[in-house]
Formats: sequence, structure tokens, C-alpha cells
Amino acid sequence: WTFSCVFSVFMIYVGRINLKKGVYYTIFSYDLETGGLDKFNHTITEAFFAVFTEHFVQLDTLHLYLKNDAGEVKGEEQAFKITGIDPDELL
Repeated sequence: WTFSCVFSVFMIYVGRINLKKGVYYTIFSYDLETGGLDKFNHTITEAFFAVFTEHFVQLDTLHLYLKNDAGEVKGEEQAFKITGIDPDELL
């Protein structure tokens, strides 16, 4: 029995930025999807990053689909079903 290793959205204080209207604190958030739990053989297939103000107003995002260094997507069928990622589409 396997399942996708899904990291919960995790927020990290990044710092503060100066804008014309004042100083705002920013929050960095990310979420990763993998092809399984084996860190040596299963690929991180998807990464999502977002930056928010201290009032959780979204400033920017970055959404990536990933392969390993060899250009492969490795994982278990059950993990891909859970995440909804089709490894053939990433190749």
C-alpha cells in the first residue's frame, strides 16, 4: 500500500519589503507533490510557491511540473492517482 507524499502548505516568514504605501511583511508558502515516499527513487513531480502579505494578500505564484535530472518521472501508480498527475504528460 503506497500513497503520495504530500507536504502540507507550509508558511515561512521571509522578511519585509518596502512599497510606496509602507512596509509589508511577506509570507512564503510552498506545496510539493511526489511520486511516492522513496526519496532515492521517486520524483518530486509538482511544486507550487506563493508569496503573501502579512494580511494574506497573494503577491505572486510559481507553479512547476518537475522531472529528475535524467528527464524521467518515477513513482508509483497509486501516488499518481492520488495527485492526479499523469507522468506521460510530463515527459
